[in-house]
Amino acid sequence: VTTSVPTTADTSPVDECDDDQANCYSGTGSTTATITEKPVPTDTTVQPAIHYSITEELPAYGFNCGFGYSSQKTICRWEHDAQLDLRWAVLTSKTGPIQDHTGDGNFIYSQVDENQKSKIVRLISPIINLQNYALCMTFWYHMSGPHVGTLRIKLRYQIPKEFDRVLWTLSGNQGNCWKEGRVFLHKSVKHYQVMVEGEIGKGNGGIAVDDINFDSHITQEECRKFTPDYRENGEPHNDNISRKPGNVLKTLDPILITIIAMSALGVLLGAICGVILYCACWHNGMSDRNLSALENYNFELVDGVKLKKDKLNTQNTYSEA
Repeated sequence: VTTSVPTTADTSPVDECDDDQANCYSGTGSTTATITEKPVPTDTTVQPAIHYSITEELPAYGFNCGFGYSSQKTICRWEHDAQLDLRWAVLTSKTGPIQDHTGDGNFIYSQVDENQKSKIVRLISPIINLQNYALCMTFWYHMSGPHVGTLRIKLRYQIPKEFDRVLWTLSGNQGNCWKEGRVFLHKSVKHYQVMVEGEIGKGNGGIAVDDINFDSHITQEECRKFTPDYRENGEPHNDNISRKPGNVLKTLDPILITIIAMSALGVLLGAICGVILYCACWHNGMSDRNLSALENYNFELVDGVKLKKDKLNTQNTYSEA
Protein backbone atom coordinates (compact mmCIF):
# COMPACT_ATOMS: atom_id res chain seq x y z
CA VAL A 1 0.00 0.00 0.00
CA THR A 2 1.40 3.35 -0.96
CA THR A 3 1.59 5.66 2.04
CA SER A 4 0.76 9.30 1.59
CA VAL A 5 1.72 11.95 4.09
CA PRO A 6 0.09 15.29 4.83
CA THR A 7 1.24 18.28 2.89
CA THR A 8 2.19 21.41 4.79
CA ALA A 9 2.05 25.07 3.99
CA ASP A 10 5.13 27.18 3.38
CA THR A 11 7.36 27.38 6.42
CA SER A 12 8.62 30.59 7.94
CA PRO A 13 10.92 31.22 10.90
CA VAL A 14 9.30 32.30 14.12
CA ASP A 15 11.25 34.23 16.73
CA GLU A 16 11.48 33.55 20.45
CA CYS A 17 8.63 35.10 22.36
CA ASP A 18 8.11 37.47 25.22
CA ASP A 19 5.47 36.92 27.86
CA ASP A 20 2.95 39.18 26.12
CA GLN A 21 3.19 37.49 22.72
CA ALA A 22 0.53 35.11 21.49
CA ASN A 23 2.87 32.87 19.49
CA CYS A 24 6.47 31.87 19.86
CA TYR A 25 9.00 29.32 18.70
CA SER A 26 10.59 26.84 21.07
CA GLY A 27 13.73 25.00 20.10
CA THR A 28 17.37 25.42 19.22
CA GLY A 29 19.22 26.17 16.02
CA SER A 30 17.71 27.66 12.89
CA THR A 31 14.83 25.21 12.58
CA THR A 32 11.61 26.69 11.20
CA ALA A 33 8.20 25.88 12.55
CA THR A 34 5.86 23.98 10.25
CA ILE A 35 2.25 25.06 10.45
CA THR A 36 -0.40 22.88 8.85
CA GLU A 37 -3.68 24.46 7.88
CA LYS A 38 -6.66 23.04 9.70
CA PRO A 39 -9.31 21.09 7.77
CA VAL A 40 -12.79 22.50 8.06
CA PRO A 41 -14.99 19.89 9.76
CA THR A 42 -18.21 18.96 8.07
CA ASP A 43 -20.28 18.80 11.23
CA THR A 44 -20.24 19.90 14.85
CA THR A 45 -20.34 16.48 16.47
CA VAL A 46 -17.41 14.52 17.82
CA GLN A 47 -16.78 11.56 15.53
CA PRO A 48 -16.97 8.04 17.01
CA ALA A 49 -13.79 6.02 17.44
CA ILE A 50 -12.74 3.98 14.39
CA HIS A 51 -9.56 1.96 14.71
CA TYR A 52 -7.92 2.66 11.37
CA SER A 53 -4.21 2.13 10.92
CA ILE A 54 -1.85 5.03 10.33
CA THR A 55 -0.59 3.15 7.25
CA GLU A 56 -3.70 4.56 5.55
CA GLU A 57 -3.86 8.20 4.50
CA LEU A 58 -3.17 10.33 7.57
CA PRO A 59 -5.50 13.32 7.00
CA ALA A 60 -8.41 11.14 5.88
CA TYR A 61 -8.75 9.33 9.18
CA GLY A 62 -8.16 12.14 11.64
CA PHE A 63 -4.64 11.60 13.00
CA ASN A 64 -3.81 15.25 12.34
CA CYS A 65 -6.14 17.50 14.31
CA GLY A 66 -6.58 21.24 14.76
CA PHE A 67 -9.83 20.83 16.76
CA GLY A 68 -12.02 22.77 14.34
CA TYR A 69 -13.16 26.38 14.12
CA SER A 70 -15.44 28.39 16.38
CA SER A 71 -18.60 26.42 17.23
CA GLN A 72 -17.59 23.57 14.89
CA LYS A 73 -15.66 21.70 17.58
CA THR A 74 -14.04 18.34 16.90
CA ILE A 75 -11.37 16.01 18.23
CA CYS A 76 -11.14 14.29 14.83
CA ARG A 77 -10.65 10.53 15.25
CA TRP A 78 -9.05 10.89 18.64
CA GLU A 79 -10.94 9.71 21.74
CA HIS A 80 -11.33 10.85 25.32
CA ASP A 81 -10.20 8.22 27.81
CA ALA A 82 -13.46 6.63 28.94
CA GLN A 83 -11.85 5.41 32.19
CA LEU A 84 -11.32 8.97 33.45
CA ASP A 85 -13.88 11.35 34.94
CA LEU A 86 -12.45 14.50 33.34
CA ARG A 87 -12.00 15.41 29.69
CA TRP A 88 -10.08 17.94 27.66
CA ALA A 89 -12.35 20.88 26.81
CA VAL A 90 -12.42 22.12 23.21
CA LEU A 91 -12.34 25.93 23.41
CA THR A 92 -12.38 28.71 20.83
CA SER A 93 -10.17 31.77 20.62
CA LYS A 94 -13.20 33.94 21.40
CA THR A 95 -14.34 32.17 24.57
CA GLY A 96 -11.07 30.68 25.85
CA PRO A 97 -8.59 32.33 28.23
CA ILE A 98 -6.01 32.36 25.42
CA GLN A 99 -6.02 32.48 21.63
CA ASP A 100 -5.58 29.54 19.31
CA HIS A 101 -1.98 28.88 18.21
CA THR A 102 -2.67 30.31 14.74
CA GLY A 103 -4.75 33.16 16.16
CA ASP A 104 -8.06 31.77 14.90
CA GLY A 105 -9.59 28.41 15.64
CA ASN A 106 -10.00 25.93 18.48
CA PHE A 107 -7.72 24.09 20.88
CA ILE A 108 -8.03 21.65 23.76
CA TYR A 109 -7.67 23.07 27.25
CA SER A 110 -7.39 21.83 30.84
CA GLN A 111 -8.25 24.40 33.50
CA VAL A 112 -6.18 24.42 36.69
CA ASP A 113 -8.41 23.67 39.69
CA GLU A 114 -7.25 23.01 43.25
CA ASN A 115 -10.28 20.77 43.81
CA GLN A 116 -9.23 18.63 40.83
CA LYS A 117 -5.51 18.62 41.69
CA SER A 118 -3.53 15.66 40.31
CA LYS A 119 -6.49 14.42 38.27
CA ILE A 120 -5.80 13.39 34.68
CA VAL A 121 -7.31 14.33 31.31
CA ARG A 122 -6.29 12.18 28.35
CA LEU A 123 -6.84 12.17 24.60
CA ILE A 124 -6.07 8.92 22.73
CA SER A 125 -5.24 8.58 19.03
CA PRO A 126 -6.38 5.82 16.67
CA ILE A 127 -4.18 2.70 16.61
CA ILE A 128 -0.82 3.29 14.91
CA ASN A 129 1.23 0.73 13.01
CA LEU A 130 4.72 1.96 12.02
CA GLN A 131 6.44 -1.14 10.69
CA ASN A 132 7.93 0.51 7.61
CA TYR A 133 8.86 4.07 8.58
CA ALA A 134 9.17 6.51 11.48
CA LEU A 135 7.27 9.73 12.08
CA CYS A 136 7.70 12.96 13.99
CA MET A 137 4.66 14.05 15.94
CA THR A 138 4.46 17.84 16.21
CA PHE A 139 2.12 19.85 18.40
CA TRP A 140 1.83 23.25 20.04
CA TYR A 141 1.35 23.73 23.78
CA HIS A 142 0.61 26.64 26.11
CA MET A 143 1.36 26.27 29.84
CA SER A 144 1.00 29.47 31.82
CA GLY A 145 0.58 30.11 35.53
CA PRO A 146 2.11 28.92 38.83
CA HIS A 147 1.67 25.20 39.61
CA VAL A 148 -0.02 24.78 36.24
CA GLY A 149 0.49 21.01 36.20
CA THR A 150 2.16 18.58 33.79
CA LEU A 151 1.78 17.77 30.10
CA ARG A 152 2.83 14.32 28.85
CA ILE A 153 2.94 12.51 25.53
CA LYS A 154 2.65 8.74 26.04
CA LEU A 155 2.44 5.58 23.99
CA ARG A 156 -0.06 2.88 24.89
CA TYR A 157 1.03 -0.47 23.46
CA GLN A 158 -1.64 -3.01 22.60
CA ILE A 159 0.38 -6.23 22.12
CA PRO A 160 1.12 -8.50 23.94
CA LYS A 161 -0.22 -6.65 26.98
CA GLU A 162 -1.44 -3.10 27.33
CA PHE A 163 1.06 -0.78 29.01
CA ASP A 164 1.97 2.92 28.82
CA ARG A 165 5.32 4.53 28.09
CA VAL A 166 6.17 8.22 28.61
CA LEU A 167 7.98 9.82 25.65
CA TRP A 168 7.76 13.52 26.52
CA THR A 169 6.85 15.45 29.65
CA LEU A 170 6.98 19.04 30.82
CA SER A 171 5.85 20.68 34.08
CA GLY A 172 5.34 24.15 35.44
CA ASN A 173 5.00 27.63 34.00
CA GLN A 174 6.40 27.86 30.45
CA GLY A 175 5.45 31.48 29.77
CA ASN A 176 2.41 33.18 28.30
CA CYS A 177 2.94 31.97 24.72
CA TRP A 178 2.58 28.98 22.43
CA LYS A 179 5.59 26.71 21.97
CA GLU A 180 6.20 23.81 19.64
CA GLY A 181 6.81 20.30 20.90
CA ARG A 182 7.97 17.29 18.92
CA VAL A 183 8.08 13.57 19.66
CA PHE A 184 9.90 11.05 17.48
CA LEU A 185 7.97 7.83 16.80
CA HIS A 186 10.23 4.90 15.89
CA LYS A 187 9.41 2.01 13.63
CA SER A 188 7.65 -0.64 15.67
CA VAL A 189 6.19 -4.08 15.05
CA LYS A 190 3.82 -3.45 17.96
CA HIS A 191 0.61 -1.53 17.50
CA TYR A 192 0.18 1.42 19.84
CA GLN A 193 -1.77 4.63 20.42
CA VAL A 194 -0.47 8.11 21.17
CA MET A 195 -1.90 9.80 24.26
CA VAL A 196 -1.93 13.51 25.07
CA GLU A 197 -2.20 13.62 28.85
CA GLY A 198 -2.59 16.57 31.18
CA GLU A 199 -2.20 16.41 34.95
CA ILE A 200 -4.11 19.22 36.62
CA GLY A 201 -2.22 21.54 38.96
CA LYS A 202 -3.48 23.61 41.89
CA GLY A 203 -2.36 27.11 40.87
CA ASN A 204 -3.70 29.50 38.25
CA GLY A 205 -3.90 29.18 34.47
CA GLY A 206 -4.10 25.97 32.50
CA ILE A 207 -2.65 23.67 29.84
CA ALA A 208 -3.61 23.99 26.17
CA VAL A 209 -2.67 21.87 23.14
CA ASP A 210 -3.25 22.66 19.47
CA ASP A 211 -2.43 21.52 15.91
CA ILE A 212 -1.34 17.90 16.33
CA ASN A 213 0.40 16.63 13.18
CA PHE A 214 2.37 13.57 12.08
CA ASP A 215 5.19 14.34 9.63
CA SER A 216 7.51 11.85 7.92
CA HIS A 217 9.71 14.61 6.42
CA ILE A 218 11.24 15.73 9.73
CA THR A 219 14.47 13.89 10.54
CA GLN A 220 15.08 12.25 13.89
CA GLU A 221 17.77 14.82 14.74
CA GLU A 222 15.49 17.76 14.01
CA CYS A 223 12.60 16.13 15.83
CA ARG A 224 14.62 15.56 19.00
CA LYS A 225 15.73 19.20 19.23
CA PHE A 226 12.36 19.97 20.78
CA THR A 227 12.63 17.33 23.51
CA PRO A 228 12.82 18.82 27.06
CA ASP A 229 16.16 18.57 28.84
CA TYR A 230 15.86 15.83 31.49
CA ARG A 231 17.83 15.54 34.70
CA GLU A 232 19.18 12.26 36.06
CA ASN A 233 16.11 11.76 38.24
CA GLY A 234 13.87 11.90 35.19
CA GLU A 235 12.33 15.28 35.92
CA PRO A 236 12.38 17.85 33.13
CA HIS A 237 14.70 20.80 33.50
CA ASN A 238 12.80 24.06 33.18
CA ASP A 239 14.89 27.01 32.03
CA ASN A 240 11.84 29.26 31.88
CA ILE A 241 11.45 29.70 35.63
CA SER A 242 11.28 33.38 36.43
CA ARG A 243 14.40 34.77 38.07
CA LYS A 244 12.59 37.68 39.66
CA PRO A 245 12.82 37.95 43.48
CA GLY A 246 10.10 35.97 45.21
CA ASN A 247 9.09 33.97 42.13
CA VAL A 248 11.35 30.97 42.63
CA LEU A 249 9.33 29.46 45.47
CA LYS A 250 6.10 30.05 43.54
CA THR A 251 7.31 27.82 40.70
CA LEU A 252 8.66 25.00 42.88
CA ASP A 253 6.63 21.87 43.38
CA PRO A 254 4.96 21.71 46.83
CA ILE A 255 6.47 18.27 47.46
CA LEU A 256 9.94 19.65 46.72
CA ILE A 257 9.35 22.57 49.08
CA THR A 258 8.26 20.12 51.80
CA ILE A 259 11.38 18.00 51.29
CA ILE A 260 13.62 21.08 51.49
CA ALA A 261 11.86 22.32 54.64
CA MET A 262 12.06 18.92 56.36
CA SER A 263 15.74 18.58 55.43
CA ALA A 264 16.50 22.02 56.85
CA LEU A 265 14.55 21.17 60.01
CA GLY A 266 16.48 17.91 60.37
CA VAL A 267 19.81 19.72 60.06
CA LEU A 268 18.71 22.29 62.65
CA LEU A 269 17.53 19.63 65.11
CA GLY A 270 20.77 17.70 64.60
CA ALA A 271 22.81 20.80 65.37
CA ILE A 272 20.76 21.50 68.51
CA CYS A 273 21.17 17.90 69.71
CA GLY A 274 24.90 18.11 69.08
CA VAL A 275 25.22 21.29 71.15
CA ILE A 276 23.16 19.77 73.98
CA LEU A 277 25.25 16.60 73.95
CA TYR A 278 28.49 18.58 73.99
CA CYS A 279 27.30 20.72 76.90
CA ALA A 280 26.18 17.63 78.82
CA CYS A 281 29.52 15.91 78.32
CA TRP A 282 31.39 19.07 79.29
CA HIS A 283 29.23 19.48 82.40
CA ASN A 284 29.77 15.84 83.41
CA GLY A 285 33.51 16.24 82.92
CA MET A 286 33.60 19.34 85.10
CA SER A 287 31.51 17.59 87.76
CA ASP A 288 33.91 14.63 87.81
CA ARG A 289 36.91 16.94 88.12
CA ASN A 290 35.25 18.96 90.89
CA LEU A 291 34.34 15.78 92.77
CA SER A 292 37.91 14.46 92.51
CA ALA A 293 39.29 17.77 93.74
CA LEU A 294 36.86 17.77 96.67
CA GLU A 295 37.73 14.20 97.55
CA ASN A 296 41.43 15.04 97.44
CA TYR A 297 40.82 18.08 99.59
CA ASN A 298 38.91 16.03 102.14
CA PHE A 299 41.59 13.40 102.07
CA GLU A 300 44.31 15.95 102.67
CA LEU A 301 42.25 17.59 105.39
CA VAL A 302 41.72 14.29 107.16
CA ASP A 303 45.37 13.41 106.86
CA GLY A 304 46.25 16.84 108.21
CA VAL A 305 44.04 16.28 111.24
CA LYS A 306 45.49 12.85 111.73
CA LEU A 307 48.97 14.23 111.35
CA LYS A 308 48.20 16.97 113.85
CA LYS A 309 46.78 14.47 116.33
CA ASP A 310 49.81 12.28 115.90
CA LYS A 311 52.10 15.22 116.62
CA LEU A 312 50.07 16.18 119.70
CA ASN A 313 50.15 12.61 121.00
CA THR A 314 53.92 12.51 120.48
CA GLN A 315 54.39 15.78 122.35
CA ASN A 316 52.21 14.53 125.23
CA THR A 317 54.29 11.38 125.46
CA TYR A 318 57.48 13.38 125.65
CA SER A 319 55.98 15.63 128.35
CA GLU A 320 54.97 12.69 130.51
CA ALA A 321 58.40 11.24 130.17
